[in-house]
Amino acid sequence: ADFRSDLANQAKGEAYLAIAGMAYYCCPAGLIEPDDVPAPFGLLVEMPDGTFETVKRARRIKDHIINADTVMQLMVKLKSD
Repeated sequence: ADFRSDLANQAKGEAYLAIAGMAYYCCPAGLIEPDDVPAPFGLLVEMPDGTFETVKRARRIKDHIINADTVMQLMVKLKSD
């Protein structure tokens, strides 16, 4: 349900990338198909034996630099937690 919610809210995905510059979804094997994951996100799956496999590589946003406003918002959030 969280994955489907993320797909429906494009701004949420953009926010992930604004912070990280590269992002993966992670789930148990068979729950999400690689073709369901939008570019530039990747997909990691947990195998039945507890190991993880990359089934779709995320595309790194070239020369990603987190902006100052985002850094400040994260710092304020950490301080309030």
